[in-house]
Amino acid sequence: MFNTRGVPVALQVTFYELAIAFVLSVVIGMVVGLAVGLSKFSHRSFMPIILLLYGTPQITILPLFILYFGIGAASKIAFGVSHGIFPIIVTIVAGVQNIKPILLVSARSMGAGRWQIFRWVIFPHMIPSFFAGMRLGMTAVLLGVLLAVEAHSTDTTQVSTNPPQT
Repeated sequence: MFNTRGVPVALQVTFYELAIAFVLSVVIGMVVGLAVGLSKFSHRSFMPIILLLYGTPQITILPLFILYFGIGAASKIAFGVSHGIFPIIVTIVAGVQNIKPILLVSARSMGAGRWQIFRWVIFPHMIPSFFAGMRLGMTAVLLGVLLAVEAHSTDTTQVSTNPPQT
């Protein structure tokens, strides 16, 4: 399979798109998840919208990604990000929301500032959910990128069911 012309290059390009989509999903998902998880107002405002978008079948909006980003790496990466960002956001929000209130009260009573509370209380307690979100996000990004690659593959004239004659 790897000796077939074009397969190693296609795999390399797909792995590149997968890596970029995963990194973008993690960075954006972490920022949005922390913003939604740390603020009660943003949690009440944006979490229903995030869950609604997470429940939407993403394959139905693939043509919109192709129309907006064009046929190429950008639409595959964006589609992969749209698949992987939601599990990361949801798990980070859950990790931030599940911190015991007594830990936050104790840190405040000891004179800790916002940054110290985040660094020493919130961040260590959300790490397990962050890694669980990364695991789920990687699976979703892989699915999104492969679906986009499959949708973009239009040239089927080179595939032959007959074995080559020697």
